[in-house]
Amino acid sequence: MEKTTALLQDAAVRNGEHLQTPAEEQPAESSDSESEYEILYPGDDATQEILSDSDFYGKFMPSTDTLSESVLRFCGSFPVRMAPLVARALVQRFTDVRFNWATKTLQSFLEVVCWTSVTYATYSLYGDVLLALEVGTFVGAMMSVCDEIVLQFVRGLARVIRNQPGGGDLLQRLGFDVPKNGKAPTDGQEITLIKNLVFGYLGVVAVRSLWENFHDVKFFALLTACTGVAFVVTAEFCCLWLPTRRVGLTLQSRFTKVRRNWQEHWLRSMVEMLCWTLSTSYLYYSSEDFWWAFRVGTLVAVGASLSSGLDHLTDVDVMHIDKPEYGFWEERALDDPFMALAGRLVKVQRALETTWRAVEAEAMDMYENFGE
Repeated sequence: MEKTTALLQDAAVRNGEHLQTPAEEQPAESSDSESEYEILYPGDDATQEILSDSDFYGKFMPSTDTLSESVLRFCGSFPVRMAPLVARALVQRFTDVRFNWATKTLQSFLEVVCWTSVTYATYSLYGDVLLALEVGTFVGAMMSVCDEIVLQFVRGLARVIRNQPGGGDLLQRLGFDVPKNGKAPTDGQEITLIKNLVFGYLGVVAVRSLWENFHDVKFFALLTACTGVAFVVTAEFCCLWLPTRRVGLTLQSRFTKVRRNWQEHWLRSMVEMLCWTLSTSYLYYSSEDFWWAFRVGTLVAVGASLSSGLDHLTDVDVMHIDKPEYGFWEERALDDPFMALAGRLVKVQRALETTWRAVEAEAMDMYENFGE
C-alpha cells in the first residue's frame, strides 16, 4: 500500500500537481479538516527528497542534458512563440481586410491613420514619394506588430492572474468581468460604436497635435505608432473593465435608443438636451469659436447624462453567444464561388446516396419476393 501511494505521488509530481502528504504534527481531532494534509510544491525541498528516494522516478524520469533544456527553454520563450502570431497578423492585414474592418474596426482605423499620417509627413518634408511609402509602410507594420504583441501580453497576464489561487476573486473585486458557471465573459461588443467613435477621434486629434509639435519624421513616426498602440490597449481595457463599460453603454444608449429614451425618460432627455444647447450657445456667444463651444458643450451634456445614472450590463449566456465573426464568414461563404461549387457537389452526393439507398431497398424487396 505504501509503494502504491508513493507511485501515485510521483505521478502527481510529474504532472505538475501539488502533493499532499499527511502532516505529522496535526492533532487527531482535526483529521477531517484541511490541515490534515500539507501541500508540497514541485520546487520544495521535501518534494525533491521524495523524488530522489523514488525508484520509479529515477528509472523512468531521468534528468535531461543541458542541450535539451536549452532547446526547450528557447522554444518556450516569448519571442519564439510570438513570431508566428506576428507573421500571421502581418499577412492577414492584406488577405483579410474586410474581416479586420468588421471585427477590429478601431485597430484597423488607427493603423491606417498612422500609415497615412507618417507617409504624408515624410512626403511633405522630403518630397520623395517612394521614401514616403517606405517609411509609412514600415511604421504601419511596426504598429501592427506592437498591437498584437501588447494585446497578447495583456490578455496572457490576465489569464495567468485568473488561473492563480484567488486570482479570479481578485480580478472580480477590481471590477473586471470573470467567467462564471453558465455565463461567458463579454468583451465589450455592446459598446463597439462609442468605443470606435471616441478613441478614433482622440487618435486623430493626438496625431494632429504631434505633427504640430514635432516636425522631425523620426520622432513623429515613433510617437504616432506608440500613440496608436496606447489607444488600442486603452480601448480594450475600457471594454473589459466593468465601470468604464457601463459608462460607454450609458453614453451609447443616448444615440442608439433616442425614441425609447424620449418615450420612457422624457424629462431626463429634455434636461440633457437643454444642458447641451444652453452651454454650447453661451460658450459660442462668449468666445465666437463654434468648434470649441461644441466640444465643451458636449462634455457638459456627457456629465449631465452620467449624473443621472449608469445603465446595467446584461449577462451573456454561454449557449447564446452571437459573435460578428460568424455572420461575416457566413456572408462571405455565400458569395464565394468555390463554396457554391462545394455546396452543389454535396447536393449531388446526397442525391446519389438517396438513389442508391432506394435501389438497394428495391433489390431487397425483389429478393424477398423471389424467395417466397
